Amino acid sequence: MYVTTLPAGADVWLDGMYIGHSPKLVDGLTIGRHSLSVAKAGWQGRDLPVTIPESGGPVIASLALERSEATIAPRGIGRLVLHTNEAPPSSIIVDGSPVALSKGACDLPAGSHVVVIQTRYGRVTRRVTIYGEMSTDMIVREEADGEGAK
Repeated sequence: MYVTTLPAGADVWLDGMYIGHSPKLVDGLTIGRHSLSVAKAGWQGRDLPVTIPESGGPVIASLALERSEATIAPRGIGRLVLHTNEAPPSSIIVDGSPVALSKGACDLPAGSHVVVIQTRYGRVTRRVTIYGEMSTDMIVREEADGEGAK
């Protein structure tokens, strides 16, 4: 039997025994019914009954996995911590809305955000990923030599 998955690299179990990562060639199987299971972090696992025919011909098991809800929509609240080498920025906009900092930080929902920081030397735009129950540090250096903020 040849086992393939999309995405590749899923863990494969046959009849409850771990046999490795996909793609995987499994030989020496007995004729009859078997239970195949595949799983990969961030994807929904799948189970599939497989029958090895008496003819002993090749069996191909191809499984497409679907993303799990946990990877589609990150959950929780994380913290963005802003570090600057000068005075605090004059404004911070996250996803198009102004945000107030408290002691250089603000809480944001987990996920990807666009942060726009206005300093006295210019504007900085960055995409940041916030993870639930974690702090993400963002460092902004202000340059007075005509290069603006970085």
